[in-house]
Amino acid sequence: MAHNLRRVDDVDKVTANLGVQGGRVLRQKIGSMESQLDAQVERYKESNPDSEPDEIQKIRELFIIFDADLSGDLNVDEMVAMYEKLEKPKNRLQVQKEIAKYDTSKSGTLDLFEFLEMSLGAGANPFLKTLLFFKQLELKNAEEAARARDPKAAFMAERKR
Repeated sequence: MAHNLRRVDDVDKVTANLGVQGGRVLRQKIGSMESQLDAQVERYKESNPDSEPDEIQKIRELFIIFDADLSGDLNVDEMVAMYEKLEKPKNRLQVQKEIAKYDTSKSGTLDLFEFLEMSLGAGANPFLKTLLFFKQLELKNAEEAARARDPKAAFMAERKR
């Protein structure tokens, strides 16, 4: 299952971070991350058989957006940034407490399975679920608006995927 995680437009940045073979390294890293995320989604579905596949997919897509370093985990800084983007800022201490509540692996970060538990699980915060839904809608509307402004560029971008 191939998903488009991110488009990297700044070749110099990739080369500086990953070397001359940056594109290949980045593709391998993304492929590995995709496999990990797929496994975590399957684990979540097994633990929560009544969960809605569409909701899981939406949360997965948002997780990828908020995972700025493509590590496969959300750290404190990424979670703080997430809440800022959701226009419900939380300070580092609040985020650390929230991570600790759902971090079953005790890594100090949230992987996708833990993030799904936080967002959709039995103890999920309904307010966060609503915020994430509206953020997904906002991102989709922004994408459609960009496509309407320049249909040719949108078509060409879709062909490259």
